[in-house]
Amino acid sequence: MNDGIKKQAFLILTDTILQPTIDLYYKIEEATKNYGDVFLVYHAKNNNLPDKYKAINIDVFTDNILSDLKYTPIYNSIFPGSNHFPILNFFLKHPQYTDFWCIENDVAFNGSWKQFFSALSPNTDYDFISSHIRKYAVLPDWFWWKSFIVPGAPFKEEDLYRCFNPIYKISNRALQYIDNCLKNGYSGHHEVLYPTLIDKAGFKMADFSTEENYITPTLGYCTLRTMRWKPVFLLVGFKRNKLYHPVKPKITLRQLLVFVKRTFLNEKKYLT
Repeated sequence: MNDGIKKQAFLILTDTILQPTIDLYYKIEEATKNYGDVFLVYHAKNNNLPDKYKAINIDVFTDNILSDLKYTPIYNSIFPGSNHFPILNFFLKHPQYTDFWCIENDVAFNGSWKQFFSALSPNTDYDFISSHIRKYAVLPDWFWWKSFIVPGAPFKEEDLYRCFNPIYKISNRALQYIDNCLKNGYSGHHEVLYPTLIDKAGFKMADFSTEENYITPTLGYCTLRTMRWKPVFLLVGFKRNKLYHPVKPKITLRQLLVFVKRTFLNEKKYLT
């Protein structure tokens, strides 16, 4: 570990342990060896793992964390919306890290992961970095706004923010604050809960995107086309030094049809 560099946790969130996920684990491990530790945060049906995975840092969680953490989930399942539960669960068990990265297993980068993390790890003091951060007024029809619940009086619409979280970085102090809020009755989809509470607390945010959001600095690592909900990417896109999501080694027929339809229509509004 280099002197003066914050020790971070790089968490690859997955519900499968297949070869592409293992490959991503080793890519991130090689790229971040000067900055912290890498873990697979694995959503399992039970706590048993085959012996062949014993050499990998794996943090196993089950649906039990929906009740164990004493938070209020928006559904009786991790997905959709409670993806922050396993990250907070890891944070509470490992509070020694200064920052926590969450990287879903279908995120890819057309460039050097080492250069990416080198640019963002040593000298940036953002408490939260995510993609496509937007105010309520920009996307008033987004489905998950209504999931955000505050004990007492509701938040004003102008104080609500949303983001896109297949990959994000969040600081220890921001997670401490969010953990406290959740234990005191706040709840919501993580893509509205994170940025809204982080802004409320006065923490610093940044956006991986190239598009100006009129809220935070933009870092230029993705666009609305490269980081999106759907359609899936069959392969990593051609734009250099850009994050891509979702990149799937295997896709369903329905995913293929959505890909063809949206590509043919040249659809741009992936956020909706």
